[in-house]
Amino acid sequence: MKKAIFLVGLLVLAIALSGCTEIGSYSCRYESRHTGCGGKDWTAWQQECVEFDMEDYVDDWTPQMVCEKYTGSGTHCSETCCIYTEYRNNVFAGGGC
Repeated sequence: MKKAIFLVGLLVLAIALSGCTEIGSYSCRYESRHTGCGGKDWTAWQQECVEFDMEDYVDDWTPQMVCEKYTGSGTHCSETCCIYTEYRNNVFAGGGC
């Protein structure tokens, strides 16, 4: 009986803690490349690292979710030009770069 109560208590604690936001600074390492204006001439893949503070994100985000932003591709346009960017091999890491 005591063991059952203990296990129920652990389950309740795990559920309660699952909603907690992880606070602090983290980093994400990834590779990126981009084009020049108009999608010409891709650069070579470069290793990069970004540091971020979880206090800058909404409450239900996790550090892993922030790091997942560095996958896939994106487009950044000005009035005269668009630059395309691709990301790959993102790896979540605690602490700084």
